[in-house]
Amino acid sequence: MIFTICIFHFQKHEMIHTGLRPFKCHVCQKGFKTRYDWGRHEKTHNKPLIRAEPKPVDAVEICHICGKSVRKKHMVHHVNRHSLSGKFPCQTCGKVFRLLEYLKSHEKLHTEGKKFLCSYCDFRTTVRKTLTAHERLHTGEKPFGCDECDMKFTRSYDLTNHKRIHAGDPSKQCPFCGRVFLQKGHLTSHIRTHTGEKPFKCEICGKAFADKKNLNPHIRTHTGEKPYKCIICNAGFDRKGAMQAHVAKEHDNLQM
Repeated sequence: MIFTICIFHFQKHEMIHTGLRPFKCHVCQKGFKTRYDWGRHEKTHNKPLIRAEPKPVDAVEICHICGKSVRKKHMVHHVNRHSLSGKFPCQTCGKVFRLLEYLKSHEKLHTEGKKFLCSYCDFRTTVRKTLTAHERLHTGEKPFGCDECDMKFTRSYDLTNHKRIHAGDPSKQCPFCGRVFLQKGHLTSHIRTHTGEKPFKCEICGKAFADKKNLNPHIRTHTGEKPYKCIICNAGFDRKGAMQAHVAKEHDNLQM
């Protein structure tokens, strides 16, 4: 097999081994392998030295949300990033909130304290409507009623969500029984009651569940954890429903 190669490229390749740099700069004597590199270098000696003017220092401001120092020209963009990321940290305790209005409500804890006190227990809050919704747990009041069925709710938000069920969204309707659900996840869990699928398995005893919300309370039977506390007597329960049943049975005398 015969190979042909340009003599120029061969001589250039040999310089890798010999270290030869035959083209010398007339000013600094620096050596180069090719005439092209040597010519480009010599031009750098002919350029006049230009000193760059120092850049003006940008004014810096403190972000009122996170306390970070930010250049004034970037401040609007920086504040908008908080809104997009949904991270509003409290400068007193560091707790982070999804919305700015939630942060402002929280900050009242540090400046004003929890001035709204429940009439039935020791619960306190900084927001009056939160207290109103809480006291309905004691009174059983449900002022928001559905005009299409007998369901009633303590909050208008819950009623709004409930009405979507009556709208009959076909994408959230069970293909087996026709029942309509508010959330896609609830429909998925419901369908498993027809199929018998149980994808959530306890790693301790192997028992399987169709819904993850049933697996977590089951695991607490092994660990002994009781995260739900009675707001009146502080008794602990592993399930929220058990706690609510306790309040209705043991503290019914506090209801109006």
